[in-house]
Amino acid sequence: MTRDPMDVLLRMRKALVTAARQDLAQALALETAAEQSVAAAAAAIRREQDNCPADATLDFAAWLPHARRAQQQATALLAQRHAATAQGRASLAERRADEKAVQTLLEKREAELALATSRREQAAMDEAAGHQARRFVS
Repeated sequence: MTRDPMDVLLRMRKALVTAARQDLAQALALETAAEQSVAAAAAAIRREQDNCPADATLDFAAWLPHARRAQQQATALLAQRHAATAQGRASLAERRADEKAVQTLLEKREAELALATSRREQAAMDEAAGHQARRFVS
């Protein structure tokens, strides 16, 4: 039995949608982790600032640039994760549109085949009715 290329294409499009969903889920998980890293870095700075005894201000001052750098790196990573998530969303939307286009083509083709079949059946009935009418006239 031969496979219909459009059915194969539709299965392929569905697989691409599934893969794009998985990619987006992974991007969202990485984005969430990056958000947590940014929050943790900010919380660490606040915590150290709030709990810094007066005699440890030099230690805090030495530590703060490292903490700020870690916070900036976490923020930069978060920006990258936001961009990756946006790209994942766009990719999923594109894959869904591709899948819908194939589905629409298949539905259109099925409707055209049904119409052609209906017309052939109607023509056969009309022809049979014409033969029947000629038989009674003769």
